[in-house]
Amino acid sequence: MKKGILLFIHAFGMTYLGLGQIAAWDFTGVGSTSLPTYAATTFNSNLVSTSGANNITRGATAAWSTANNSFRTTGFKNEGISTSNTDYFQITLTAATGYILSLSTIDARFAGTASFCISPGVSSQFAYSLDGSTFTLIGSSQATIGTPATMTQIDLTGVTSLQNVAAGITITLRYYASGQTTTGGWGFYSASAGTNGLAIGGDVYNTSTFTGTGNWNLAGNWSNGIPTSSINAIIDGVATIDIAAQTRDLTINTCPNQGFNNQYREISHY
Repeated sequence: MKKGILLFIHAFGMTYLGLGQIAAWDFTGVGSTSLPTYAATTFNSNLVSTSGANNITRGATAAWSTANNSFRTTGFKNEGISTSNTDYFQITLTAATGYILSLSTIDARFAGTASFCISPGVSSQFAYSLDGSTFTLIGSSQATIGTPATMTQIDLTGVTSLQNVAAGITITLRYYASGQTTTGGWGFYSASAGTNGLAIGGDVYNTSTFTGTGNWNLAGNWSNGIPTSSINAIIDGVATIDIAAQTRDLTINTCPNQGFNNQYREISHY
């Protein structure tokens, strides 16, 4: 048997914010001179960005090759995709202390030499790691023909390992490609200012959990202070709300057996 959770709201409703873009690289104006790394042009303030953590970098055999508005290499060749390959581009994402990180999407735009991407095209695939050494390919490779090209958005919400990642754990993403020649150039590309060659969607959020029984506005009932519009709230008890409460997202959990046969949720908006 499960204890019911009775959540009475005698105030305005909660504020909910969905997933959005947390990191992106606009390559406009770069690439014609040596570009070993490049800092993100969009980076969530609750991600670690020190010591180059917001840079896109290169594997040992993915050296820079010249191309306007691009992050390109001639190292991808036509050897197929494997996590053992050293021709890749890499980014890292780490939630700052007190925050949790979830990834939702990857969007990418490419350009390269015409011979490299003739039919049957260039195969592209991302991989992830939580320890920086063991990588897992995400889904199946995608083939694109011609240049420039846009990858179909990758949905990461079903990749359990990339959801609710605690602060201090670094998510490493690598991009692999294989085309139709051994020397053709290929990489991320921005067609114009404001167009990202690579963009990561997700959520970086703080959470506070309500336990016990009492009023929403009692700080002692919360693990990380009374929620605001930028903090997610988790209800793990019986909370009474008779104030103008707000939260980023609201999760209502059940509690251990307390003699109730059913689960109850009562939410009223006034």
